[in-house]
Amino acid sequence: VVAQTGGKKAQTLGDNAEGAKAILSRIDFLLISASGERHYVEVKNCHLVYRDGWGYFPDSVSTRACRHVEELTHLRRQGAQATVVLVVQRVDANGVRPSDFHNPDFARGVRAAAAAGVQFRAIRAKVGLTETTLCSEIPVDLEEYPLDDVAAQFEENRATTGWTGSASGARVANLPFAHNVPSKGTPKQRKVHGGVRARCELETSMPKKEHLLQALLQIMAKPLGTAMFAPDIS
Repeated sequence: VVAQTGGKKAQTLGDNAEGAKAILSRIDFLLISASGERHYVEVKNCHLVYRDGWGYFPDSVSTRACRHVEELTHLRRQGAQATVVLVVQRVDANGVRPSDFHNPDFARGVRAAAAAGVQFRAIRAKVGLTETTLCSEIPVDLEEYPLDDVAAQFEENRATTGWTGSASGARVANLPFAHNVPSKGTPKQRKVHGGVRARCELETSMPKKEHLLQALLQIMAKPLGTAMFAPDIS
């Protein structure tokens, strides 16, 4: 297997003009088999885990994540293999879900991608002060689920979550997302809610690319649900 990381935009790798035009993002990893088959891999960082034990991605509205899933779906329909790997940097996560509450467009895109043949897999990671250890594969739940409990947990934590602006030094609190706010006023007035990023947990650094690639090759060499490992990587 030949692995390429963070190279040219995927649009230069399309099979035809239509495919090339549709892909605008850089890929995280491109795995090429001995026979020349291409496997596009996108890695996402998940760090929001609620009391139900599920990790939720994304924790805010992410047009970029939506675009990545749409592009992987397009590549899969063009005949390439495509996988999204969610690295959950929380040892208390028992699985991962696309967040219908935080970003329903992404959740719908994920389910459409899975129906087209895009794979979704997740790795639980233990983050320390000096190293990040990739511990085991955990399930990805793509089924629809009730949102009441997720919404309640968002509200319970909203007063104590947010982030500090690097330029102003001011603390930014989380506002309700546009799709969770009752419709009133003009679309222009409602747009302000979608502009606030709701970062619910402290984000930590991802494992080094070469180490993550080693784990990806290991996890993707085994059937879904069987890739349980505790590699010596940090």
